[in-house]
Amino acid sequence: FGIVNTATYSGGLGGTALAAALLDYSGWRSVGPPPAIIALVTAALLAAFIATPQERGVTVPDKAAPSKDAPPPSQSSLRELACLPSVPSLAAAMFCLKFVRYCLYMWLPLYLLEELHYTKLQAGVFSTVFDLGGILGSALLGIYLDRSGTAPLLGVTRVMAAGCLAMAAFLLTAHWGMAANMCCLLVVGAANCGADSILPSVTMEVGEREAGGRGAAVTSLVNGVGYLGALVEGPLVGALHGLVGWGGVLPLLVIVSGMVALATHRAGAREEATGVGSAAATV
Repeated sequence: FGIVNTATYSGGLGGTALAAALLDYSGWRSVGPPPAIIALVTAALLAAFIATPQERGVTVPDKAAPSKDAPPPSQSSLRELACLPSVPSLAAAMFCLKFVRYCLYMWLPLYLLEELHYTKLQAGVFSTVFDLGGILGSALLGIYLDRSGTAPLLGVTRVMAAGCLAMAAFLLTAHWGMAANMCCLLVVGAANCGADSILPSVTMEVGEREAGGRGAAVTSLVNGVGYLGALVEGPLVGALHGLVGWGGVLPLLVIVSGMVALATHRAGAREEATGVGSAAATV
């Protein structure tokens, strides 16, 4: 999960850099067409070449093919899925995680431009440091969890605590220059994007184990709540910026980052209490 998800953040890095360069050299009207063409080509490639293992005739180890005579998976309402013991904490963690991530995606270049007085090109390109941290964090966290045997939620809690501290450090040292900004944003990106890569695998396991094989449904539910965080982020941060300026936005991100660590800690404590977390770590 960690290594595959590096593609998401490397694509984001390239897209942000491309948009910044086009805006600086050709004007805003040139920003839309290249990403649209890339998206259409990618969609065509996916339709032509991506297939399930069953469609390719490939047997996945430890994953039995569904039998025609097998009973259908149990059906659970959205409310029942939301009431599973770990799901509320995981959904809250994903909500806060997406809130911070999309806030930095959307508002960081403007902050660099207005508050730190970067040029438009500098602000656009420098904001890709967050994506660069995401590439490193996503891969390294997955490798660390596999090699150390650490329970996934414990690992996510640790990195998000580090990300919260790095966000606080960025708040305090923002005017110290590019080097300080880069160090803080790398850690913030690594923590936020690393956690974002690992949590879907955790929710899938929870759904398979506690919802009678409804892992995809639980993952969709948790991710849906997460994207509500992305939806709420825009108007909330915009209103807060209009009322109190950047002095109110960055502390909010520190608080919300800390809430991710608290939510994953709560979910991890519940898993540990039932013996699931320690069993997963041993495996």
